[in-house]
Amino acid sequence: MDKKLSEPIVGYGRAGLQDLKERLIASVESRGMNSMPCVYTDEEFRQVLKRTETEGNASDEEVRKFFAGWGVLI
Repeated sequence: MDKKLSEPIVGYGRAGLQDLKERLIASVESRGMNSMPCVYTDEEFRQVLKRTETEGNASDEEVRKFFAGWGVLI
């Protein structure tokens, strides 16, 4: 008894994929750019970069303390 398996045509139909694409785009657009993390204007990015460069590197102890709050062992 040799049965062929087939995948549902509906799952791969152009109309279904187009509908999914449109719903995803609408969902992202409804949230707006203000709600997305780490989105900077060029000037904001320059300020963050400058501040980061002047602060220097974290010590091993500082990194361990930071990740300890997340329950991550390093």
